[in-house]
Amino acid sequence: MNGNNENNNEGLNAVSLGSVDNSNQNLNVPINDIPPVTPIPEEEPMEVLDDVPSVTPEVLNNEVAVDNPAQPDINAIPEVQPLEPVAPVNYDIPEVIDNAPVFNDIGTVPPISDIPIVNNIAESVEPIKPKKKGMNKTLFVVLIILALCAVGGGVYVLLNKANKPPVQTKLVKIEAGSSVSTDIDDYAIFNNIDSSVCNFDTSEITDTNTIGARYRFRITCGDKSYWGNATIVDTTKPDVTLKEVNASVNEEITAEDFIAECKDFSKCSYAFKDEAKLKEYLSTPSSYHVPIIVKDESGNEVEVTGTLIVSENSVSTMSLKCSKSNDKYEELNKFGLTEEDNTFNKLTKREYTFKFESKDDYEKLRDENKDKSEITYSDITGAPSFDDEDLTLTLTKKIAYSDLVTEVGSEVPTSYGELKQFFESKDYTCSLGYY
Repeated sequence: MNGNNENNNEGLNAVSLGSVDNSNQNLNVPINDIPPVTPIPEEEPMEVLDDVPSVTPEVLNNEVAVDNPAQPDINAIPEVQPLEPVAPVNYDIPEVIDNAPVFNDIGTVPPISDIPIVNNIAESVEPIKPKKKGMNKTLFVVLIILALCAVGGGVYVLLNKANKPPVQTKLVKIEAGSSVSTDIDDYAIFNNIDSSVCNFDTSEITDTNTIGARYRFRITCGDKSYWGNATIVDTTKPDVTLKEVNASVNEEITAEDFIAECKDFSKCSYAFKDEAKLKEYLSTPSSYHVPIIVKDESGNEVEVTGTLIVSENSVSTMSLKCSKSNDKYEELNKFGLTEEDNTFNKLTKREYTFKFESKDDYEKLRDENKDKSEITYSDITGAPSFDDEDLTLTLTKKIAYSDLVTEVGSEVPTSYGELKQFFESKDYTCSLGYY
């Protein structure tokens, strides 16, 4: 019975699963040969009644009368009607892995065309991104705003251009001391009109040397005239040439001592950028770079750097005094002498003394410059000192050795005797004196 059940289960599985592979063609099982199904055993053995007649295979297909019809035999198998024969079913014997059957292929697979296999549909199909309605709306609004701005700007330009007069005069500035321009485009802006059909008149600009002066000019186009103003200004910084200064320890020097020449339309003034640093330099013998601020009367300024050489040689109270006179002033040079051997230490102090015939002229000059540490008179600049009794003005300045060489046209002797003879040969009167 058990053997029949095993064959019965195998046949049932084959019929249920169908044909998998055509490789095993010799295994054909007819449907009609399926044996009866073995009943499922009960969990507990049933008690066998003595009065129940035994059931034999011969009476399976016949009705059996029993003493107790209300107690059917649970082991009785109902009659199974035979099925019509069908075509043989081909199936594969499954491989057994760990005592469990595994089917490689199930069913008959039809031919597959060259369609790419998609392993993961969720990954291969790109999700449809929602449209950014907010972004599109913002872009649309921006484009509208830009278009409105462009239209508004165009309208503004057209209206502004239409409202402009054909000729707009400029605020002309003429540099002091320069010539008057002859280019009409320097005096006006021409709108929708060719400047060549116009002419201009600058005859009222008579003097460009007066800083701050204002003059009128006129531009005429056909029968219309347009007036403008030109102002004389000074915007040019001073052009400065420097010279080297030699000084002894703790000697007093001025910013002008470093200036060989200052070219500017107006007067130049000079000042040390750092007075405290200069005093520090003068306390120790060495060579230094000294920053100096040069400014003109219009406020234009430039910073220059002079060279200062501080020497150990101290200025002696003794000096070689050489003087001579001319129609304008008396010149006195004091050449410093060393204490050791009375040789020239290359330090020179020069005094220019002017004698006034008119007391009024003298007092006027004195009152105008009484609070100034440096003035210019008769093209000579120096520290002023006034003598009311003699009606004289004395301007004192230091002369660098390089300037002295330039003046005399050669090197200056350093020994006392040669130095005295040298300047006496140039019409100076020399004597030993105090510095």
